Amino acid sequence: MNRTIFSIILLGGVFLFTSLNYGENIKNYILSITNRIKLTYLETHQDIDNFFNTMVNQKELIEKLKMENEENKRLALLGIGFANELNKLIANYKSIKKFTPNLYLIRVISYAKFGDLFKFWIDFTNFDENKIYGLIQNGFVAGVVVNKNSKPLALLNGDDKCSYAVNIGKNQAPGIIKGVNKNELLADFIPSWVEVKIGDEVVTSGLDKIFFSGIKVGIVTKIEYSQGYKVATIKPYANILNPSYFYIIDLK
Repeated sequence: MNRTIFSIILLGGVFLFTSLNYGENIKNYILSITNRIKLTYLETHQDIDNFFNTMVNQKELIEKLKMENEENKRLALLGIGFANELNKLIANYKSIKKFTPNLYLIRVISYAKFGDLFKFWIDFTNFDENKIYGLIQNGFVAGVVVNKNSKPLALLNGDDKCSYAVNIGKNQAPGIIKGVNKNELLADFIPSWVEVKIGDEVVTSGLDKIFFSGIKVGIVTKIEYSQGYKVATIKPYANILNPSYFYIIDLK
């Protein structure tokens, strides 16, 4: 019992001695640790807030840039059309006519038939059942839009019913596009006397009233002869395997 009392008295003395001589230092040390913990918490909290604010701001910026990019694509496509029409007017100034195309950004709804990668139902509120529309993806020709049961049906490059007029190479050889598969198109009815070469670029002619002229389709990879005409195999530029949004050309 005496030993226990002695130990308590000894500890009390040590505590009293320490408090009298080092109390302020201990207090400062404990306060320093506490402040560090608080500061670490505040910095961590601020870092988390900054991180989420940055993520939100970046998301908003990305969405804004996406919208600006889509608008720039629309203006670029319209610019191509107007430039080509202007060149035609300069070449034949008497044939002045009104040229007022419009572009609509549309969304793909679903496949028209399961397993057919070239036909899609689309969301197009300005659809006119009596017209055929041009379809564009990332600045390249992707197909056409036709009427099917009073609804807009997108026929992509590769579908055998997808057809439009083109010009080929520097000689502007005329041809009519037919779908083959996702990797190939055929330009048929090319006059045999017009020079066409492998590597020639294919663009829309605008003579079908579906597209305006000058929109890129693809490049020639092979040339053959058939029934007095040339037939060119074309590798298309548009990637139709990832359909989501397209532009529709409406030539009024």
